[in-house]
Amino acid sequence: MKKAGAKRNGSILDLFLIFLFLLCLLGIILRQQELAQANSHAALRSYTLLMRTDSLDAQIGYCIEVGERLYTDAGEYVGTVRAVTALPAKETLLKDGTVYQGEWEMQARCRLSLELAVEGNVAEDSFLLDGRKLFSIGSAHILCGRYTSLSWYLIGIFPSEG
Repeated sequence: MKKAGAKRNGSILDLFLIFLFLLCLLGIILRQQELAQANSHAALRSYTLLMRTDSLDAQIGYCIEVGERLYTDAGEYVGTVRAVTALPAKETLLKDGTVYQGEWEMQARCRLSLELAVEGNVAEDSFLLDGRKLFSIGSAHILCGRYTSLSWYLIGIFPSEG
């Protein structure tokens, strides 16, 4: 009698695992179809990505110019720089339970803000570059220019004017 009960529990567990596997497979298939449908129906549009760096040496800010083309670290074209702005680098320190906040002098360290003209599609706080590479709000991306390669954080996606 016990062997029949054990066999029955084993077969129920097997059925549950097979059902779970099929649900996962269905989810993957539906997601791929959704992405393919979004890319095929939506024409590429012009957007501006607003990106920012962490604190860096102020001299690096001079290495990025308006009109410069930026690429991923894999060599794929991303977009063209519309504007670069140097901002004071903020610093937060914690010592003996006390929080100290301050800013570096602009000649020493800065953060860069970048407006990048790109082509692609937008969906739910994320951007598909040419319908392929995903950029989402808060994500970090290494972008390479003529003279420098920096890690940039995406902080905004806006339709391009005109």
